[in-house]
Amino acid sequence: MPNPKGTQCTELGAILDTLKYKGDRTATNCCTWHGVYCNDNGTIKTLNLDSEKLTGTIPPTLDKLTSLEALELRNNQLTGTIPPTLSKLTSLTSIILSNNQLTGTNLDSLSKLTSLKILELHNCQLTGSIPDSLSKLKSLYFFDLSSNQLTGTIPPALGQMTGLQSFWLSNNQLTGTIPSTLSQLTGLGILDLSNNSLTGTVPAIKIRCELFFFCTGATSNPHFDP
Repeated sequence: MPNPKGTQCTELGAILDTLKYKGDRTATNCCTWHGVYCNDNGTIKTLNLDSEKLTGTIPPTLDKLTSLEALELRNNQLTGTIPPTLSKLTSLTSIILSNNQLTGTNLDSLSKLTSLKILELHNCQLTGSIPDSLSKLKSLYFFDLSSNQLTGTIPPALGQMTGLQSFWLSNNQLTGTIPSTLSQLTGLGILDLSNNSLTGTVPAIKIRCELFFFCTGATSNPHFDP
């Protein structure tokens, strides 16, 4: 097991204290701690603390883990907002925070994480609207904002996220029409807009294989590719 570089273990220890993590941390090498994964050089790359009964807020000091690529904290009891300091972690490719009790509307800062491939914020009690700026996440292929309390319309700019393969906005309070720009998402395998208050007709959207497309008030006429 590689020895961790610099002050990573001290910084990580303080982060875990904030999260009220109760796991074993007796080893001096934090690369051996549960849920911590380092590369061969001893740099922390992944923090996975799913279903660990974490409480409190997501620590802004996570930005000290400057080389972090994956942050996975799903199925806990975390509260508060998503800290804007996460935008400093430009190596992040995966953020999974589903099934927590987060609040607020601070999604705009995530648009700076242009290496993101997975953004999973299902059932986090998020409010507010979906910012246009998320369209900057061109590398994203899995995008899940379902089962929140999001309002407003679906931004037409999201049609620029041409790498999307799975796109989930179901079970929110979204209104308005479905943007015709979503027809640009030609790599989609799953699109779920169900249980919103969308109106109008569904644009001609090609779906690669599987479709969950039940839009209250909208007339569905998608095209399936075999």
